[in-house]
Amino acid sequence: MRRLWFLMLVVGVGSCATVVPTSPTLPDPDTDPGLGDFAMMPWTRRNPDGLLGHVLSPGTSSINGAVRVVTPQARWSDADQHLTLVTARGSEAELEGGASVLSVGGKLSQVTHFAWDLKILGYLDLVEESMTYESTSNCCQAGVPAQSCGDWYVNRVMFGSGSVKLLRRLEVGASASAGQLLKARGGASFLVVNELQFERSFFGFGMAPLETLCSRVGPEQELTPLKVEAPDNCRIHAYLRDGTRRDYSAHYPDHELCLRMARARCADSQGAIDCRGTFFDGKEEQKLALVPPVDVAPVGSAGPASSAAPSGFARPSGSASVAP
Repeated sequence: MRRLWFLMLVVGVGSCATVVPTSPTLPDPDTDPGLGDFAMMPWTRRNPDGLLGHVLSPGTSSINGAVRVVTPQARWSDADQHLTLVTARGSEAELEGGASVLSVGGKLSQVTHFAWDLKILGYLDLVEESMTYESTSNCCQAGVPAQSCGDWYVNRVMFGSGSVKLLRRLEVGASASAGQLLKARGGASFLVVNELQFERSFFGFGMAPLETLCSRVGPEQELTPLKVEAPDNCRIHAYLRDGTRRDYSAHYPDHELCLRMARARCADSQGAIDCRGTFFDGKEEQKLALVPPVDVAPVGSAGPASSAAPSGFARPSGSASVAP
């Protein structure tokens, strides 16, 4: 069954003298507009950040900006479409912040329907063949959606301009003392409670079932890669002329690479009078056979210090800590 969900934030209520139309001016509210699984946003946006690829909060039509289930690769399509429709307000409609629509505005609780007059200028769609599942979302578990992620994710956003009238449906035979009165095809009558306009904004979004997406995610894709850093096993201590010590440490797969790094570090330590190092192979700690540092002149010697790295090794940049 196709669904149309909707939300809109409105502030202030106005009224005017009653105007009774001579012919229907609104579409039939009981007719399926043919939009499929689509929703109007609680407020319009100038950019689509936090929309495409994000899931809807369970049981609502609010986009969860904190959970993105796919990495969005978007494609823009120009459009020049005019759409009018009337939709009923959902009893469970909520704003993204969690506040009920009924709490906004003095007379908003009277609203039963929305009348949309939309100028669609374009669509931004997910490119299905290019999107990648976000394993960090934990939304797909054993091929089915996780309960915390709900049932839907955003795969399209709509851009354009338009207006929305907030309506109160009148019972058959009921009259209104003030306000604009509109009739819809099918015979329904509505009192206009308020109206809101917007220009060149993202105002609606399309939804795709999360179940379909999760059914295509393999078990290996559901797992979040864990980054496990091995402990440092190569340690070097350079003793300097001024009585201080400079320490370096990193992790290397074997003794030879540790020794190369140690020699380079010792040569790079200006003012070093001695260097010592060790390599731990997982069983025992081995001493490194380090050559004497280049600068071994006694304190007070006028000889210049050389800082050239050993032949065949790239000179690493001086640092208080060592990266492999």
